[in-house]
Amino acid sequence: MKKYRARTSFIWSVKAEITTVEVERETDHNVWINGRRHNKRSEYDDYFDSFDQAKSALLHCQNSINSSTEKQLKEGIKTAKAISNLLENE
Repeated sequence: MKKYRARTSFIWSVKAEITTVEVERETDHNVWINGRRHNKRSEYDDYFDSFDQAKSALLHCQNSINSSTEKQLKEGIKTAKAISNLLENE
């Protein structure tokens, strides 16, 4: 049966990717590819029944990263302003 593998570790690489894989066996939590068991959800890859599900998962992941990065940037700007306003103790 065909599944779509979404590479969810794209945080560390340049591109997100979705590839088609042939699954030999499937349970609720695992798939077997070339005789090897893989978790359907892992730190690096997630397996989906459709391309649209895989794409949606990658978009959700990237949006979460963007939100977190935006919060960190805002905090960094506040910290930089606070440092700019520091005065030497007299």
